[in-house]
Amino acid sequence: MAVWDHKPPMVFLINAIGLKLGGGSYWGVWAIKVISLALSIYIIFLLLEKYFGPLTAIITNIVWVVNLPPILRLGNFTTEYTIPLQAMALFLTSIAIEKSNKHFLRFFVIGLLGGLTFMTKQSAIGLWLAIGIFLVVEGIVKKTLIPNLSKLAGIAVGALSVILLTATFFASQGAFADFFDQTIKFNFFYVQRNYVDMFNRILALLNPKELRVLPVFYMAGLGAIIGLSKSLEKTKFSLPANLKKLIMIAAIDILIEILLVNMPYTTYSHYLLTFCVTMAFFTGFLLSIFFETFSGEDKLKTVQQSLTAILIVLFVSFPYLERWDTSLRERNRDRRQETNVLAIDYVLHETDSDDSILIWGAETAVNFYTKRTSPTRYVYQYPLTSPGYTSRTQVIEFLSDLKENSPELIIDSNRSDMPFFVFAEDSDEIELLRKEVLRNYSEEIEIDGWIVYRLNNPG
Repeated sequence: MAVWDHKPPMVFLINAIGLKLGGGSYWGVWAIKVISLALSIYIIFLLLEKYFGPLTAIITNIVWVVNLPPILRLGNFTTEYTIPLQAMALFLTSIAIEKSNKHFLRFFVIGLLGGLTFMTKQSAIGLWLAIGIFLVVEGIVKKTLIPNLSKLAGIAVGALSVILLTATFFASQGAFADFFDQTIKFNFFYVQRNYVDMFNRILALLNPKELRVLPVFYMAGLGAIIGLSKSLEKTKFSLPANLKKLIMIAAIDILIEILLVNMPYTTYSHYLLTFCVTMAFFTGFLLSIFFETFSGEDKLKTVQQSLTAILIVLFVSFPYLERWDTSLRERNRDRRQETNVLAIDYVLHETDSDDSILIWGAETAVNFYTKRTSPTRYVYQYPLTSPGYTSRTQVIEFLSDLKENSPELIIDSNRSDMPFFVFAEDSDEIELLRKEVLRNYSEEIEIDGWIVYRLNNPG
């Protein structure tokens, strides 16, 4: 592969389509993200309208979307592509559990969505695991395990079809080993680097700093508690059987998402985007119960219901409208992004279009926006600085690339977790190559903490 990257392959396909649509501009990718969010809103509306009515569906969509900025921030996360897949899977599950025919086919389609999700972001498959666990438990409790196995088989075959087709494609290109190493092996290693006790991390997630400021977090939590309580009721006022099933699946999903989010050694706020669909579902359930208080033919009750809906929207919207506005107008408030802009400007003015540059760290945006190639496939150096994963062969390949295709600039982005040219593996050969490469460069300038080294003039 020309570039080492541990992101699953669907991300590259989506981004390639976006860049094509945008004529090479990031705005094409941004447009796909907007479409993805719009599709998520529409599918969640269909799901909520099905069980709770149009008013609840509309209000809930406003609530969860307005609450996005603290976890979505400036965007550009792979999870943005998986939200509509999760929403569609839950919606199709709501249909499948109502039907008594075509079990395999219906769940096969759900499995296809799971496979696409896995090839986009592996840790976003919590919902499909929840569906599988529910089907097994339901089969055992209600003695319907055989029919449920057909549904499970549909999910498994659908998901594996996507995964095997993807693997076959890479094998046909002679790149299966790279595909497996980067997409599976490295990511498995990544989640193993958890230096904090899992129990304490799960406790922390019950009151996460990214979610605890969001009204939708508490609304969804209360909705989940009430939903589970009502699902256990066996009275004439109890919930419809199919809604109970969906509540159980969504509740199981929350538990699985907690585990998946906490598997990596560092949890970032955007990881919590995988909760969006289930939070919207339980928020809708809570609001539907609330609106039942004002249901009826009486015009006064209708007015009360409408006013209540408006007040709820205003209550959860005002704190975040400014953050939406800020995220759209000031895309570079983050300090590292400001430095990115300065570095991009410097590279554009101080190098030629056919020069290559190396950014030590993970600031690949500099390469993208300047259209300066990297002299090596290790455009960012995670695979070279990860003890337990990094091999001497990889480090030697990296240094040999720099020796044979010397970049005009090497920029140290000064990351505390990635000291300059310090690798996870070392040897006499690596040390010799490192010295041979670095002796050809001299420090030229400091850009807001980033050190720029330029290739020495042969003359």
